[in-house]
Amino acid sequence: MRVSIALVILVAALFGVSVWAAGGKTTEVPHSTAAAFHINDPQRIYLSLQERELAATEGLLPVEARSILNIESRLRYGEHVWSDNGVPLGKVHVRVDLKKQIISVFRSGHEIGSAVITYGAKGKDTPSGTFPVLAKMEEHRSSIYDADMPYTLRLTDDGISLHGSDVRWGAATHGCIGLPNEFARRLFREVEVGQAVEIVAHEPHPGTR
Repeated sequence: MRVSIALVILVAALFGVSVWAAGGKTTEVPHSTAAAFHINDPQRIYLSLQERELAATEGLLPVEARSILNIESRLRYGEHVWSDNGVPLGKVHVRVDLKKQIISVFRSGHEIGSAVITYGAKGKDTPSGTFPVLAKMEEHRSSIYDADMPYTLRLTDDGISLHGSDVRWGAATHGCIGLPNEFARRLFREVEVGQAVEIVAHEPHPGTR
C-alpha cells in the first residue's frame, strides 16, 4: 500500500497519533496543463471534503488542498518527489515545516512536489511566518559565506532564502532553507516574485491555518 507524506500526517490527525513525516522516492512525471484529473490517477490521492476540512482546521495542509502525492516510502536526505502530471496552471502554495524538515509545493490545490530540507542552526534560526519571494537568482554565490546558492528565492531583506544545497544528515544553514538541487531547480521554475512562502516552525494547533 502506498502512503504519502501528507496522508500519514492527516491520518495521524484523525486518530490523534503523533508522527514524523514520511515520504518517498524521487519521481519525475512530464508537465501537463490539462484542466482536470482522472479520479484513478495513481500518482496522487484525492481528499474528501471531510479530509480537506480537517487538514485545514489542524493546519496540516493549505485550505485549498484537493489532492496529495501518493508516495511509497520515507524520504531520505537529498531525495525529493515531483509530479505535476495533469495539474493545471494556477496559484502556487509553498509550505515549509521546520519541525518535520519537509517542504511541500501545491499548484491549483494539488501537491506537486515534496522534499527533505535543511534549516538554520541554533542561534541562526530560520524565521517562521509567511514571506513573499523578493527576488530570484538562478546562479548566486554568497559573498558572506563564500558558498554557491543555486536557484535562490530570497524571502527577507537580510538574505533568508530558499536555495539549492547539499541536503544531508546533520547539515544546517545560517538561517536559509536548503533544498536538494534538482528540487530547487524545479521550484525556481514554478515560483514567481511576489508569491508567498509559508514557514511553520512548530506543530500546528487546532484551529490554526
